[in-house]
Amino acid sequence: MSKKLYLFDYDGTLTHKDSFKDFFLKMYGFRKVSWLLLSNSLLILKTILADRDKGKLKETLISIFLKGKTKVEIDTLGKAYTKEYLYRTIRPKALEYLYRIRKEGATMYLVSASIDFWLQTFADELHMKLIATQLAYENGTFTGQFLGKNCKGAEKVKRITQEIHLADYDEIIAFGNSEGDKEMLAIATESHYKPFRKK
Repeated sequence: MSKKLYLFDYDGTLTHKDSFKDFFLKMYGFRKVSWLLLSNSLLILKTILADRDKGKLKETLISIFLKGKTKVEIDTLGKAYTKEYLYRTIRPKALEYLYRIRKEGATMYLVSASIDFWLQTFADELHMKLIATQLAYENGTFTGQFLGKNCKGAEKVKRITQEIHLADYDEIIAFGNSEGDKEMLAIATESHYKPFRKK
C-alpha cells in the first residue's frame, strides 16, 4: 500500500470565505472593527505605501487588533471562534472528504497563510497537523509581529520541507485555490485546484 501525504490550503479551498475577515468580524463585531481600522488608518496607509508586501499589511492589521494581549487570551479567542463559527465557513464537500480520509488514518497537514491560533483547534479535531503563520510572543504577550514570515507561496514549501521528509511518501496530494498555493501544488504528485465546489 502506498504511503500518502495530504496537504490542504485553508482559505478558499476548504472554506467559502476568508477566515481573517470572518474571525475579527465575528469576535469583535462590525462597529469595533470599523473603529479600530478608522482610528489606525494613517498607520495602515503608511504600511501600504512603505511596503507592498501583503504579509506586512496583515501583520500590521493583526497588531492593531491583538498587540498586548496574552497568548492565553488569544488562544481563548481562537477556540471560541472554532466552537461558534468556523465550521459554518467550511465547504460541505471538503468536510465530508476530510472526515473520510481521517477514518483511513491518512497523514494530513493544513498549510495556511492564516494565523495558527484560530486554526489549531480545527486541525486538532480533524487529526491534521498545522503549518501556518505564527505570532511572536515575549513573556507570554503578543509583540505585534509574526514569528517568521507569512506562510504563503514559496514560504509554504519552505515550511513543509522543514517539517516533513517528502521522500517518505509515495504520493503527495495537494489542494489549493490561489496563486499563493502554486508552489505547494507544484511539489505534489497529484494536485487539485479549487476543489470541493458545487457543480
